[in-house]
Amino acid sequence: MEESLYQNIEEDINPTQMTILAAEDVQTNYDLLVAFLSGSYNLIHAKNGEEAVAMQEKHNPDLILMDLKMPIMNGFEATRIIKEKYKNTPIIAITSFSNEMSEDDAKAAGCDDYITKPVRIKVLLDVLDKHLKSDN
Repeated sequence: MEESLYQNIEEDINPTQMTILAAEDVQTNYDLLVAFLSGSYNLIHAKNGEEAVAMQEKHNPDLILMDLKMPIMNGFEATRIIKEKYKNTPIIAITSFSNEMSEDDAKAAGCDDYITKPVRIKVLLDVLDKHLKSDN
């Protein structure tokens, strides 16, 4: 069943749209990203940092939205691993744990930018435009 889900996702990818990998373990948070972005971008969902690393290898997205606190492998570690090989892929940290984790911590891990939850659509779109504008 999981394979057919991934096949459906891959079949729905529009080659003319930019692809964003959303690493988010909470389904409702991912659903919100889909509501904000699905008409303009192809979205791929990773439910933990380990999946994010694997999906980066497989799909080479234009940008990654990385939740920092996830099971199996957190977003800090996933970002470090991805940035070792894909230095030019923008990674945007998204977290509700701004009191525990600072923007400096995210940037030290390799994140190119930082957004706090709850995500505001204007902030998200401005950050995406900032990091994808050279490709538009």
